Amino acid sequence: MKVIFDRKQLLGAVTPLLGCVSNKNTFAAIAGILVSTDRENGNCILAAYDLEKGMRTVLPCQVEEDGAYVLNANKFVQVIRSMEDDSISVSVDPKTNQTTVVSGAASFVFGAQNGEEFPILPTLEGDRGIKVRKTDFRDIVTKTSFAIAVNDARASLNGAYFHVEDNRFTVVGCDGNRLSRAVVELDVEYTLDTTHFDQEFIIPGKTMSELLSIVEDSEDYMEMQLTYKHVFFKFDNTDFFSRLIDQPYVEYQRFIPKTNKIFAYIDTAALNGAVNRALLVTEDKVSGQSKSPVRLKFTDGTLTVSSASVVSRISDDIPVRKEGEDIEIGFNCRLLLDALKVCDCGELKISLNSPYMSMIIEPAEETPGKEFLMLVLPVRLNG
Repeated sequence: MKVIFDRKQLLGAVTPLLGCVSNKNTFAAIAGILVSTDRENGNCILAAYDLEKGMRTVLPCQVEEDGAYVLNANKFVQVIRSMEDDSISVSVDPKTNQTTVVSGAASFVFGAQNGEEFPILPTLEGDRGIKVRKTDFRDIVTKTSFAIAVNDARASLNGAYFHVEDNRFTVVGCDGNRLSRAVVELDVEYTLDTTHFDQEFIIPGKTMSELLSIVEDSEDYMEMQLTYKHVFFKFDNTDFFSRLIDQPYVEYQRFIPKTNKIFAYIDTAALNGAVNRALLVTEDKVSGQSKSPVRLKFTDGTLTVSSASVVSRISDDIPVRKEGEDIEIGFNCRLLLDALKVCDCGELKISLNSPYMSMIIEPAEETPGKEFLMLVLPVRLNG
């Protein structure tokens, strides 16, 4: 195999593939990138697959000799980054499986594996499909993925729950300490002869993170296709795919308090800034001491954000409009801050019932076709 690439284009294509390369020592091929030629169309097909999620992208190039080989992903990317010339040549000797990468006067040699050793990719075509704008999809992923659990014994919580009914998307992330729900109506286009789309599925959290890193914030459309076991995302010259979590999702609606009695309206940036400053205290590392909670004390006209550790303390007053009785409630500061960071509205509505029930955070003003709600579980305060 011998192929000549534009170096910047090649680097831009292989870097996102690293997110689908396995770090486990199951077998060497899934730690690599499959490079296979398509001389007829003047392309190379680059693929990575860790047996849970994968990505395939088509890159224009000059194919001089055909072939398909697996190149160690980290080594390949490091070599490309180190080169300085605009053109880069990648060739593999079929007798020795030695890869030679040449750019300008520099050359690197390292080993490769036969393409047959790479795992077989699933058929990259769904049974039903729908197109949405990239920026809209990124928005709902951003607002929910922070709340997805990591390695929870309840497998379904390790992913984001989707219920897509035509143009109405309901997406939920929940890790037991916080919950985020987005319900939005989007402009959609149907594909694969789809005339009505009504599906519930769970996308793994790692897949959601990768989508945020590779899907650009643009008005262009991306296609989402589904099968019984996989979800496929198609955009530009790229196919990104993942297994779905085959478990029923928790009945998340019962976690959301329905009888709140206390409501507060507060500037989003002011609360975000105060909690950010409190983090400097709650993250103090003192031997033998657990992390301090952040305290939110709601009184008429004022929200006091405070925290104290053995070595430091902070208190910050913010103007607030409040309905209902005074209340003081505590939170894990970082969990609360994660929720506040994804709030892009000017003013927040805070709903409370007691210091022991979850706090609801949502935009103060309703937007037609958009609903975002976040819930954070409090911690018990001492004194």
